[in-house]
Amino acid sequence: MAIDFTLTTQQRELQLTSRKFAGEVLAEARSAELLATPEQRFLATKPTYEAMVAAGYLRKCIPAPAGGDNAGMIDMAILAEEFYSVNPSVTLTMLGSVLGLLPLLLGGTPEQCQRLLGPFLKTSGAPLAAFCSSEPG
Repeated sequence: MAIDFTLTTQQRELQLTSRKFAGEVLAEARSAELLATPEQRFLATKPTYEAMVAAGYLRKCIPAPAGGDNAGMIDMAILAEEFYSVNPSVTLTMLGSVLGLLPLLLGGTPEQCQRLLGPFLKTSGAPLAAFCSSEPG
């Protein structure tokens, strides 16, 4: 059985708009990589991350059933490829937050999702999520 890798019209539009955003906005944060400490580098990318959130790209990473605008894994792959090729740092901030939300998205109660996803569904601010796991003991 052959696999068709042709993008749909919507996926191609996402690719082109993501590429344009990355080239115009994410590229500006490259200078942060020259700062001395990890903390300085991270803080310097905050305005770029806020622009990414304001443009709705964080919402595009959250599944539609949870209130986001994500249409599936291919959309995520398109975003990741277009953004990461221009600026890995800010892209990883966004994708890391999505990874941090994953336990909530997979196993959270409706009440938990409603209470905790709110900041990530807005198109303002710089919400961050993370999770930690360890071995027993």
